[in-house]
Amino acid sequence: MDAQYKSFIMDEFIHPFIISQDISLNSRITYLNAMMQFVRWCTEKKIMQPKRETILSYKFWLDTKNLSSYTKSVYIVVIRRFFLWTEETNIYPNVSRGVKGIKRYVKSHQKESLSLQALKTLFASIDCSTLQGKRDFALINILVRTGLRLKEIASAILEDMYEQRGEMLLWIHGKGRSSKDEFVLFTPQTLT
Repeated sequence: MDAQYKSFIMDEFIHPFIISQDISLNSRITYLNAMMQFVRWCTEKKIMQPKRETILSYKFWLDTKNLSSYTKSVYIVVIRRFFLWTEETNIYPNVSRGVKGIKRYVKSHQKESLSLQALKTLFASIDCSTLQGKRDFALINILVRTGLRLKEIASAILEDMYEQRGEMLLWIHGKGRSSKDEFVLFTPQTLT
């Protein structure tokens, strides 16, 4: 490394880096979390001047953690963008050049579905004579029939539902979205 980079303190540049990115508020939070994780790791390893080998070691360390391939991929993307930015702004060389990203397994978030018999057993176990039981039945029915995520259901409110041309729609806050700009169509079975 050049002598001019001896006093490189990464966390001083995190906020200017994030502010310079044309990304959503949610992505800014993700970038901040990813950068803080990397800084903590470097601090624990007493790394003051990251090198390409540092990024590779960090990438290997991420593989030892119980993180999804998506999360690991995002962490590496953010680190690579950070060092590209430091080079473009003449702060620090791009030590991540040539470091490959982590493959994302597109269907890694999907879980195995319940069998028809397991679903019947689940629905039969709900006591629909109580208000809580009716609520539980409705929520599980929606999850099973629409494929929505728990977070999408939990953030839904009554005003997110509306009828259009005789069909009931639910506006949802989809993954990676900043607002409720996606919808699902409720089938007649979902509404029972």
